[in-house]
This record gives sequence, structure tokens and C-alpha cells, in this order.
Amino acid sequence: MKKSALYLVGVMMMGLVVVAGSCSKKNDVGSGLLMIVNASPAFGPLDVNIDSKLVSGSGLASPGNTAYAPILEGSHQVRVLNVGGTTNLVSLTLTTVANANQSLYFYDRPSSIQQFAVEDNYSTPTAGQCNIRFFNLAPSTP
Repeated sequence: MKKSALYLVGVMMMGLVVVAGSCSKKNDVGSGLLMIVNASPAFGPLDVNIDSKLVSGSGLASPGNTAYAPILEGSHQVRVLNVGGTTNLVSLTLTTVANANQSLYFYDRPSSIQQFAVEDNYSTPTAGQCNIRFFNLAPSTP
């Protein structure tokens, strides 16, 4: 009798775990990964803030990049300043997506800093092939 009651409780608990695990909110926010790249030797080290949080460590020198860091999908406010500065070199809204690796590049001259974001492709190429991505970020070049 004790075994059957214990068995029944165990089955009920398993059922609750399965039901609880299968319930999810439709509005769950996902996350991806973001890397910041300082691609201009004309810049000194940069402070990069996302949603008012410093993400570049003690200054992102060029050429250099941060490691990929988790970021929630959605819109984020990005501010770029000279290290220790208070004047924005760039202020922009960045939209990130869930389950993606993205890179945000800063390039050109300090007086005309430019930026773009791209989703990074880590898919395995076809046998005998390779994936190459090339960006010409040198100032004043076609």
C-alpha cells in the first residue's frame, strides 16, 4: 500500500514538472552576444556605454575589440566617448536580436566617427570552402 501511494505521488510530481516546464510567457525576452570593435587607429582608447553601463573596460584601444558579452534583445542606447571624457563622440540606438552574435564597429576619423552593426555568421562552410568577411574601414578610401 505504501509503495503504490509513493508511486502515485511520484507520478503526480513528474506531471507537475512537465506541465510547469512547458508553460512559458509569449513575451519572454531572449538574448544574444555583442562585441564592440574600435577599428580606427586615429582614435585613442574609447569608453563605450550601453544603457549607461561601461562595456569597454578601461578603454577600448584601436585596433581592438571587446569579448562577446550577453545582451538582451531590443533597443539599447549606446554612447561613445574618449576615455574619461564627458562629450559624446557618438550617440545611437542599437537594436539587438536574440540568439545572434553581433559586432558593432566604430571607424573613420575622430571628427567624423562612423559606426555599423553586423550579425556575425559562424555557420560551417561547405566542405572545401571557407567564409571570409571583408570590410574596408580605412578613412578616405573607396
